[in-house]
Amino acid sequence: MEAIGQGTATGHTGDRLLVTPTVRAGQEIREELSQRYLRAMAASDPFAAFMGYHQVLEYSMEEEWFQALRRRVESVGGVLERPADGIRKAAKLAADALGERTEDLSFREIRGLTAVLDRHLDIRALAADLDRYLSGAADHFATSTVPFARVPHLDFGRAGDAAGRAVLTELAAERIYQVRCAITHSKESGDSYSPYTDELALGREVPLVRIAAEHLLFPPDERL
Repeated sequence: MEAIGQGTATGHTGDRLLVTPTVRAGQEIREELSQRYLRAMAASDPFAAFMGYHQVLEYSMEEEWFQALRRRVESVGGVLERPADGIRKAAKLAADALGERTEDLSFREIRGLTAVLDRHLDIRALAADLDRYLSGAADHFATSTVPFARVPHLDFGRAGDAAGRAVLTELAAERIYQVRCAITHSKESGDSYSPYTDELALGREVPLVRIAAEHLLFPPDERL
């Protein structure tokens, strides 16, 4: 950890994250995201780990949301320019081009997260990657509930075709989103995370957000 940002390699696998921003396999590796990822790896409690990995994902939520809108508009023969007065203004432009309501396209964190996972998460490798870090993790996400949040199950059997992978991506985003909301917002009227009491349950949710962060940071040919 002491070598982060120092520009000095340590000889460990994590060296690839210690460099200054570069372009590798067409993807810019930002030092800030590298630091957040490694800090999450070093976390001594599941709350810090979950939030650290989540911060890697949320960094590009708005940009990926915009790019997803742009692709939709282009699919019907239109063009979506980046608004000069704020990227979220793109929702109105996209709504006009697609004939949809602006509120159905406007930026929401869940839409941004879904766009990030749709771009970076390798759904076909997800189950294997989960079990690689924690035996039984894939089964947990397929069958288990969370005591402090209402989360969907991830049916990995859907990964066999494009439509199924799209659904599974949305479910993965929803599960991460619901857990993140529960642990960061404490409201009497809603689901909330109880420190210490729910720590074990939260720890079981960490592998999903960690794998998503790793898929964003590492191109497929650089993953271990």
